[in-house]
Amino acid sequence: HLDMLQRLELDYNEIGEDGGVSLAEPMKQLTGLVTLSLRKNDLMRRGGSVVCQAFEKMTNLENLDLASNYIEDQSVHNLSKYLSTLTRLRSLDLGNNKIGPNAFAALCTCLAPLSRLEALIVRENSLGPEGAEALAEGIRTLTELKVLDLGFSRVGRKGGLALAAKTRWMTALQKLKFEGNSMGQDAVSQIQTTLPDGCQLDIEAS
Repeated sequence: HLDMLQRLELDYNEIGEDGGVSLAEPMKQLTGLVTLSLRKNDLMRRGGSVVCQAFEKMTNLENLDLASNYIEDQSVHNLSKYLSTLTRLRSLDLGNNKIGPNAFAALCTCLAPLSRLEALIVRENSLGPEGAEALAEGIRTLTELKVLDLGFSRVGRKGGLALAAKTRWMTALQKLKFEGNSMGQDAVSQIQTTLPDGCQLDIEAS
């Protein structure tokens, strides 16, 4: 009765690449799953890529945590393919996964169906200005977003300015984390002026 399981938390288990590959097939039976957390399991590129393919069957998923697995770009490309089926997703954590700007940009083009998303965490990746610019275009449909975490993602001044131009769309935003991105004071100032009232801002101008 795996289809009746609603919550699966396997954090900090050192599942590894081979374990991720072995886990992927039975995961396809978890069609009723609401919360899946695989934080810090060293799935790496191969394990992460295969696990992401299982998300096609998880249409009830609301919370997905894949942080600190070093899944890299190929896994994120696979995740992008199935994001359109995760229309109930409310929280997505991809922090610390060695994601580059191109893979993240591809992910951002698939955000439109995630209109219920409330938390997007992609900190400690190599998103760069290109990734930030792609996110700036993708967030326009995320009207329910309350938490956006881009800390230590090499956004830079160019990426900061791109996001500053779009943050006015995030009217529900309650917390924005931008620390460690070397954006410059002009980008910081623009972001500060466009955020909704009461939004908590964690940012550095350096």
